[in-house]
Amino acid sequence: MSTEPTYTVTLTRTQLAAVRDACELLSRIHIGQLEHVAEKLHGLPHEHSMELEKQLRRLNHIVTGLESPHASRAQNETMRLHHQVAWGIYHAARYQLYMEQLGRASDGNDWSVMSRPPNPEGGQPVPKIKRTVDE
Repeated sequence: MSTEPTYTVTLTRTQLAAVRDACELLSRIHIGQLEHVAEKLHGLPHEHSMELEKQLRRLNHIVTGLESPHASRAQNETMRLHHQVAWGIYHAARYQLYMEQLGRASDGNDWSVMSRPPNPEGGQPVPKIKRTVDE
């Protein structure tokens, strides 16, 4: 368990979704999934998004150290740790937003990957995200 100090941040649903997307992107970049940048540029014309994705995929080997543009991995321990910490925050935010959309807690019978509760990642505890009472 981490002995680091903890912090509380208050966000709107829109802001939490932006944090979710940013953490997913940071996590994917650390394992050489650069093409996901194109997916997160909302409003970019489709043909530009497809070209950007193609060009970014060609750069994946620089991050992964592998020849295949389709392979993903963290090249070293520092990159792996940053990937895991960002992925943990992404997963917790994704889970919270999904549960709110669903309107109930998961009963374990949901088929969506989003219905799986987050796990500790990168030696960090699971981030705690809960909806506050509207004031």
